Amino acid sequence: MSKIPAFEFLIECFKFPVTHFSALLRRTGLAVLALVATSVIVSSFVFDLDPNELRSLDLGKFQLQMFLLGLATTAFFRSNQFVGTIQVQGDHECSARFYSFGSREIRFFAAFSIFSILPGLGLLEATFAATIHEIVSADKNGPDTHAILGYFTFALFALVFLFLKVWIFVRLAPIFGFIAIENRLAVRDSWRLSRDKFWPLFWLLLAVFVAREVIPIPGYVAGAIFFPLDMAAIFQPDASPIEMFVYFHVEMAKVLPSWSAFILPLNIFAQFLLAVALGKIYFSLSEGTENRLQKELSPSDGKGCFPSVD
Repeated sequence: MSKIPAFEFLIECFKFPVTHFSALLRRTGLAVLALVATSVIVSSFVFDLDPNELRSLDLGKFQLQMFLLGLATTAFFRSNQFVGTIQVQGDHECSARFYSFGSREIRFFAAFSIFSILPGLGLLEATFAATIHEIVSADKNGPDTHAILGYFTFALFALVFLFLKVWIFVRLAPIFGFIAIENRLAVRDSWRLSRDKFWPLFWLLLAVFVAREVIPIPGYVAGAIFFPLDMAAIFQPDASPIEMFVYFHVEMAKVLPSWSAFILPLNIFAQFLLAVALGKIYFSLSEGTENRLQKELSPSDGKGCFPSVD
């Protein structure tokens, strides 16, 4: 992989969705429309809660529903958007299709779901560190150094788990290209291609992730200006922090359909940016290596992009 400065790499990722707009729209347009429709429907109906029901709302169930909804959206939208974007980059035969949801998309959904679950390791980290904190600070009359040691332990484990999650994602970054182009979960090959390249890949992906988080911000700002949140409904005098957390999500759901007009276009572009980056990483690292795509049978043989309909 050639040494590309992070800024130059980012500029190239920005340019691709613009210069290949029509090809990306043809390949992922249906999934984009589905995302927009799903966001509006969910925001309009699922969160239509009466204020009197908020105190009895099961917060754990609420968060689980949001997690499952995110996975469902990933299955339909992200798998098509990411796989399609990488196929357009590689001028793959599937890139001419308007929509697909086959083995490639299913594999991508499985891989992306695993990466989505990785942050859940933070829960184990927090529980473990909190337990240690309770042990070292069990003596309520003891010196403050016990509490300091507990907080230090918590921070240490937080950093360890954070690095572990980042390390796994960076080392397996080429896997998304293998799925989109070669239709296989090439964990071992992805690990091999990224060997001795962790830090270059880390800085490239860090620049892309920062850009992906920054891009939608103007949409949130515009939404907050034209359709402001009801802050009085969130910060109620007798509400607990958890209740305020629920109030906030409910109020966000009320304005989200209006905010979506500003946020969704930027968010969709930000996802294209990440997809292009993952594709560039795969193509750069696999240069000069054997590409199993050459061994794939054509669609007419029934084992290409789509099964044969004959």
